[in-house]
Amino acid sequence: MSNFSRVNPSEKIVYKILSEDKVEAALEVQQKSMCDENVAIGVGLYEEKNAPESMECVFREVIKDNCTIVGIDIETDDVVAVSFNKLHTKAQEDEPNFFGEVVESHIKSGPALALIQFIDEVESKVNIFEKYNTSAAMEIFYIGTHPNYRGRRIGQEILGASIALAEELKNPINGSKVKPEALFGVFTSNYSQKLAEYHHFEWLSTVNYSDYEFFGKKMSDRIKNSEHKTSKLGARSI
Repeated sequence: MSNFSRVNPSEKIVYKILSEDKVEAALEVQQKSMCDENVAIGVGLYEEKNAPESMECVFREVIKDNCTIVGIDIETDDVVAVSFNKLHTKAQEDEPNFFGEVVESHIKSGPALALIQFIDEVESKVNIFEKYNTSAAMEIFYIGTHPNYRGRRIGQEILGASIALAEELKNPINGSKVKPEALFGVFTSNYSQKLAEYHHFEWLSTVNYSDYEFFGKKMSDRIKNSEHKTSKLGARSI
């Protein structure tokens, strides 16, 4: 799937699978964008020294699935956006959870663990495999756009590119061992929720930030922009 690409000529951005030479640049965009992400703010990720950096091993693990999409400025060759995507198969009771083992082994920061646990709790409210009668699904794990490139609908485009990639993976003529038939993700702001609705995701579960407290403070009290009140689990068939 390394040849997958989509181009937006008007914005001069190409969307393609993350290559090894762009990994560090993609992680830099993740770091620069995540400071504005509501769950990261809500659990106090940026209140503990080195907590944001401790998340790097999680993103590096997600990258191994080879379905992370980056947006690249055609003129500068800079990574300007990233959609970290992860493939999931229907879990067997005796199958080890390698992703969980990575988190358990490498994440020691309280806020970083709280962030992962919050996302896991929202996702666990609905069994995606049963809901869509499938044995494989692709998760939109995290979407971030470089601050200098916001307001250009790049988030909308990179989510669309991720959907197109999932459709290609599902295609019987494709050699992928994992063929997702559903997409899902936790959308944590009004902005990302509008992107999901634009791409026809349905809402399966909603949680309010005011109902969650971490380290003595409600998430809603930490999130400065009061218009963002919920996280929503969204999904769609492919």
